[in-house]
Amino acid sequence: MYRSSPSAALVLLSRGEAVASHFDCRHIDTRCRRNRHCCSGICQRAAEGRPKTCRPHGTGTCLGGQNSCVGTGTICNSNSNCFCYVTTGDAAFCGTTSECLACKRDKDCVKNHGFPEGSACGICDACADGTNCIQPCA
Repeated sequence: MYRSSPSAALVLLSRGEAVASHFDCRHIDTRCRRNRHCCSGICQRAAEGRPKTCRPHGTGTCLGGQNSCVGTGTICNSNSNCFCYVTTGDAAFCGTTSECLACKRDKDCVKNHGFPEGSACGICDACADGTNCIQPCA
């Protein structure tokens, strides 16, 4: 049986390797190698010569921590039909409608639940699974 040691974990962290979120995918601004590593599905370099990190999408005018998963909340992009949410990747997301559905990554909402491209998987304590799929604003 394999046992990890505390020193092995420290080595990974000291190299800047990303730690997965509790959704088995990586948060924004953490290092990644492939799109599938990120909750958002986007692994890119912010600038030439920089390491790849998980990147957000659809943030609009939303700031971190603004979550409208229950009822109305903070309006984004000056559009009364768009609200701020928090994704499983710990990113701000500007969306129109959300539905309590089980998801871990943004692609789960598109592939498993029929939401349009650009949708996001959000955190919502009011949902049975603790997650919701959010449709992006047009």
